[in-house]
Amino acid sequence: MENHSSYPAPYPDIEPYETGWLDVDPPHRLFYERVGKRGGLPAVHLHGGPGRGCVPANRRTFDPDFYDLVLVDQRGGGRSTPFGSLEGNNTQALVEDLERLRRHLGFKRWVVSGGSWGALLGLAYTEAHPDGIAGLILRGVTTGADAAIRWWAYDVNNLFPDLWKPFAAFIPEAERDDIVEAYRKRITDPDPKVWGPAAEAFWEYSTRISSFNTPARAPEATLEQKRQGTLMFFHYVANKFFVKPGQLLDGIARIRDVPCIIVQGRYDVVTRPLNAFEVKERWPEADLRWIIAAGHDASEPALMAALTQACEDMKARARR
Repeated sequence: MENHSSYPAPYPDIEPYETGWLDVDPPHRLFYERVGKRGGLPAVHLHGGPGRGCVPANRRTFDPDFYDLVLVDQRGGGRSTPFGSLEGNNTQALVEDLERLRRHLGFKRWVVSGGSWGALLGLAYTEAHPDGIAGLILRGVTTGADAAIRWWAYDVNNLFPDLWKPFAAFIPEAERDDIVEAYRKRITDPDPKVWGPAAEAFWEYSTRISSFNTPARAPEATLEQKRQGTLMFFHYVANKFFVKPGQLLDGIARIRDVPCIIVQGRYDVVTRPLNAFEVKERWPEADLRWIIAAGHDASEPALMAALTQACEDMKARARR
């Protein structure tokens, strides 16, 4: 169990020293930015979502006098184009996008950091291209297991019945045996009268259960932003994140020499703590840190402090 009060504060806001675009498979074009020290230890941050995009807070856990940090908006997300596109959008494609970007920037190896969906992508990328990985920092781990998806869609009712019930009640009872598919069907409907209320219901549920200190209402966002994030999320969840059962856990055997730090909120109900524990069981060398009084949202002070410490500790552990 970790006491985050002894961890360093995140770094102040910092602006990119470079921005760029990388053309990948048509029609996709990726936006990326670089912050910190040009020529420092290369690192890349993988945002959650999927389909969201990087935000300025993602820059603040990396020492700008040490790391040459890249933040990339994945296919269909953030500032990458076309926004919200599902065409050719799958885990394998995103893995190869990252490898193209590493080579494009001329990095031999880089530290990979990812949270939530970004943790799954980071694990998949490391297993596919271990020679290019200097170290791995994961937060809010998920491996795409059916049980973990069911936990999010159904079993959170055990902890947040007041939030889960309206989320489930939005779907007619006859369709509730597969809530994921029922939401996906509505979100992909072209009629705003169908997808609009579905996006609102999803946004209210998913964002409010993310925080240890549950907010009274979901954070503000435009209806289009809510739809885009929901559309991409259910695209990946309905396809079981495009990974085979057990694939990521089984693949750990090939990467156990990669330095790895796992930061896990003890009360994370979005990516259940059992996920991180299962990774640790397969990866005894990994440094699993349970964070007291923390949920899933990376902006929580306890998690921000713990991630800053993880980035500090990775300085000495990374493979050069």
